[in-house]
Amino acid sequence: VTVPVRAALRFAYGVHLAVTRTIVKLHTDDGLVGYGETAAGADQVLTVGAPIIGQNPFDLDVIRNIIAITTLFSIIVTLANFDIVRVLTQGGPLNTTHLFATYAFRVGIESGDIPLGAAVSLFMFPMLAILAFIILRNVRRRAASLA
Repeated sequence: VTVPVRAALRFAYGVHLAVTRTIVKLHTDDGLVGYGETAAGADQVLTVGAPIIGQNPFDLDVIRNIIAITTLFSIIVTLANFDIVRVLTQGGPLNTTHLFATYAFRVGIESGDIPLGAAVSLFMFPMLAILAFIILRNVRRRAASLA
């Protein structure tokens, strides 16, 4: 589904005149139907979803690694997500809506204190590295125990 936007969204990597999303329809063995959406294309949805097709959603031993990796990617994207907060709120109201990326931009670029902005942005790296190490170590251990 492609939805046109009212005004062009301009980013460093280009201009978006529309937003494209893939609508996913899920069926359970009990006949329940659910819907979701993603920015990924249909081929990516099928590739990423293949390991969980046919799995019991309540069997946590099987899907725990998928949940852990999805959570890790979600945290990384959330911390790095600059454009949505910048375009929609510009840090408002009253400069209270910031992620590390938008706060680093405000401090470093807009305020002119580039060393402080760099320090704010570099603070994310060790935090994410430690979190990624812990999550991926646990994923590897669980995968080894299932094999």
